Amino acid sequence: MTDFFAQITNYLIAKPWVIIGFVGQFFFMMRFVVQWMASERAKKSVMPVAFWFFSIGGGMILLVYALYQHDPVFIAGQGLGLIIYVRNLAFIFGKKTGTPPPESPKTSMVLLLDELEQRLRSERQSLMAAEGRVAQLQKLMEK
Repeated sequence: MTDFFAQITNYLIAKPWVIIGFVGQFFFMMRFVVQWMASERAKKSVMPVAFWFFSIGGGMILLVYALYQHDPVFIAGQGLGLIIYVRNLAFIFGKKTGTPPPESPKTSMVLLLDELEQRLRSERQSLMAAEGRVAQLQKLMEK
């Protein structure tokens, strides 16, 4: 058993990049632990801000490790992931400072369609009320 730990220690000393890779994986794993703990506390699924910070920390370390390993698949995955993590933090901190996230044209169109649908419902209700009054007047005239 002592030989086993000695071999692992020698391996890690000879290959410090393996330690860097494990540290990155640890940070990346911690994001799920933090999310799980926050969800258990809230008794519903939540995504705490710490999740995104652990994502960035782990993603950056793993990206450095992937660059050292010259692994294009790993580089692409971590690089694109970092963009998403940073963007989510921009949404979170933009919302807290009162700065709304920029609306996409699709979002504007959906809001416009919602408003038109509400107006149409209102007009339909007014029309139905008017038809009801007309029907009452016709009954009165028939008498």
